[in-house]
Amino acid sequence: LLPNFPVFIANSVIVSSPLMFDFTGDAIAEIAVIARDADNLYSLYIYDGAGQNLASIPLGRSEVYFDPIRTGTSIVIATVDGAIREYSYVNNALVEGIIHQAGVPVGVSAGEAPNEIFLNFPERNSIQIFQKNNGAWAMVQEIGTPNPVIYPVTVKNGVMYGITRVGELMALVRATGAPRQGFPVVLPSLPLGSPLVENLR
Repeated sequence: LLPNFPVFIANSVIVSSPLMFDFTGDAIAEIAVIARDADNLYSLYIYDGAGQNLASIPLGRSEVYFDPIRTGTSIVIATVDGAIREYSYVNNALVEGIIHQAGVPVGVSAGEAPNEIFLNFPERNSIQIFQKNNGAWAMVQEIGTPNPVIYPVTVKNGVMYGITRVGELMALVRATGAPRQGFPVVLPSLPLGSPLVENLR
């Protein structure tokens, strides 16, 4: 083990995978995790490579189902109440900003371009794409899906891959919203998470 690891958060359990990138602008990767305490309060914690806590901020008691994502130099988190928030590191502290209030459960994934996110709705036949320009987030595209997508989508080479509520592997071309040839694929059972899209051959 590295010195000062593992890290323990008092009276809490870590509920996300670690997200690692240079969050503070010092050219060294930091580690971000979400934890839930005994009172069901969720918080975001940032640690340096030596296991020292640099900052933390409460997220509220609305459940966090999906891992945090990186966009640009910020962290984006979606909660089950439909809030999508952005967290930045400013003057040695975490600063929160609201990207969107969907009002329904929502997942969030990073786009292929900086400052771009994709929202999926487990209860709606829709994927929404938001971009940040001049410091403001706005929806730039909405694509209908044949069935609701239950986990955050995976975006690769202009195609959105996702798992639908009826157990299909979906692939939609971002530019047109049309299904990629050969999709959707009916799966033998419902997957437990987002698809991984890599060249394995």
